[in-house]
Amino acid sequence: MRSPRFSLREKELQDLFRPSALKRTWREDIRTKLRERMLPDPIENLDFHVDLDNNCRRISAEICGGTYRPQQPIRVLVEKSKGICRQIALPTVDDSLVLQRLSDALFHSIRGKAPSPSAYFEPDQTRFRGRRFDGPDYGSFAAWLKFKDKIYDMIEVNKFIVVTDIANYYDCIGYVLLRNVISSYISASEATLDLLIFTLDGMLWQPDYMPRVDIGLPQIDLDAPRILAHCFLYDLDAYVTKKGVSYTRYMDDIKLGVWSISEGKSLLRDIDIILHTRHVRLNSGKTIILSATEAIRYFCVDENRRIDKFERYIDRKITGGKPLVKIAYLLSKIIKQIVIRGHFKDGWGEKIVKRLFGLAKIAKANLPLAPLRQILKDRPGCRQAVLDYLASRPLTKKWLDLLRSYIEDPEIVDDAAIIKAAGTIVDMTSTGRRYEAVEIRGISRSIARRGNFGFYAAIWLLSKYGAPGVILSLIEDGYDVWRNDRQFGRMVAGMYPLFLRTKYFDRFETLLTSVSNSGVEEVLDFHRQLSDTLRGAGRIRSILRAKNSSRASGITHSKFLMLISVFHNNLINNKQKEMLVKIHSKAFLDRRYRKLALRSLPPALRVF
Repeated sequence: MRSPRFSLREKELQDLFRPSALKRTWREDIRTKLRERMLPDPIENLDFHVDLDNNCRRISAEICGGTYRPQQPIRVLVEKSKGICRQIALPTVDDSLVLQRLSDALFHSIRGKAPSPSAYFEPDQTRFRGRRFDGPDYGSFAAWLKFKDKIYDMIEVNKFIVVTDIANYYDCIGYVLLRNVISSYISASEATLDLLIFTLDGMLWQPDYMPRVDIGLPQIDLDAPRILAHCFLYDLDAYVTKKGVSYTRYMDDIKLGVWSISEGKSLLRDIDIILHTRHVRLNSGKTIILSATEAIRYFCVDENRRIDKFERYIDRKITGGKPLVKIAYLLSKIIKQIVIRGHFKDGWGEKIVKRLFGLAKIAKANLPLAPLRQILKDRPGCRQAVLDYLASRPLTKKWLDLLRSYIEDPEIVDDAAIIKAAGTIVDMTSTGRRYEAVEIRGISRSIARRGNFGFYAAIWLLSKYGAPGVILSLIEDGYDVWRNDRQFGRMVAGMYPLFLRTKYFDRFETLLTSVSNSGVEEVLDFHRQLSDTLRGAGRIRSILRAKNSSRASGITHSKFLMLISVFHNNLINNKQKEMLVKIHSKAFLDRRYRKLALRSLPPALRVF
């Protein structure tokens, strides 16, 4: 029930959540972010996109009518180190769009209002992401570069550098104190702030029927909680600025430049007390005071500058059309040496390792197995860099054996490791060898037993490499996992094109239509539109024709599954299908994609 004062907020909410504004946010930001999410959607949420007008009007009406309620997000465990995991919440499409509108409005209010010009965090508002090998996992890369440059400047002019951050930061932020801090420094709209905190509070983990407490921001893959967490430290920014100390901050990553150890300790004492008044504390285990010489090593200043020069050299080679064979060989030797010898484990060393892997991917270096195996097992912070490198490689026996041993390793305890490794195998270019199907069937059986996300990853693997009968058996075995879960239901229904015109189709369709699951219904309807109507493919014509240069095959796997449905559509003429085949000719260099397409294309177009 709305309170009598809701009418005072309604006009502001109507302005913020106009359907046109929601549509712009979707097109310019959220659609891209959802495509990059660690949990792949089998149709890339295009069912929401093709009905964008109605969806935006519906969300606007819910919010402005006072009936909006956030839904519980999917929760994925991501290892930090030694088995300790961070819980990442993945909101629904509706909630992601609402949160992005709210965070955009809040950031507009706080832009330029931070007490210190050296507090650099800001959201990433770049629609298409470029190379970010050494940057943060979130936020603006440009802001992070300013943060890095400020640290380097501090090292040059200060005798000592204090390095610290906050223990369990997101989990300890209280809403009452958060509102007090924000209202003290900025004139953020009360309605915007209330709705933002209300939405985030609804996404907090509340296990075992435990009572809700007004403490903690969920860690999600969007900007909203990060902007609030950034603002929460404005008291700290104001204090350090007043002291006139060399200082910089990126979220809760805090650096100070001082002239003596005693000055550094005094500052840490006072900062910890200031933070304690907000019920958070410095992380004593990660707090160190470095001499300038030690700081140069800790922040890998010299190594970063050398890699900067190396990057520019590679760019010139690429621009000039010169081969990168010698560079690839050199990168292979460097990576082997630094990993095997245990270099770059402390400080910002992982950023150096990630940058080198990024360059190895560009140069198409053939890296040795040993360092990759060691990083995947022991260095969670660098795993994604290794997987990105592998995703650009052909799926040879040695790489598949490496990924299988990683996925099946009992010491790998987080959900994200399994999901991302399975996604890497899907993204790699199939060589069509006999061992592929056999090995991947074994991997899928193994990981399907590792909880719900193991099932999700197994389905995704088999959607490229599995036979319809094998996929159907896994779906039937995992019936209780997906039948009542919307996102898992979407993944299962996304296998629809693989069953078209097979002897398993009726059994598959009967099973899916027997459950009441909105996710299943949404994806089934989307693929039926693609395979049975002209309108279905027409609505996403430009999307189907677009290439994706970030993928080795030039296309995402989700989009290729959509192409299969289109190829099955008898209402679409051969000329249009031939155009799609030519546009995505690179994808058909992948032997598995070629085989899947041969099942669905008319004989006249089977000319790969």
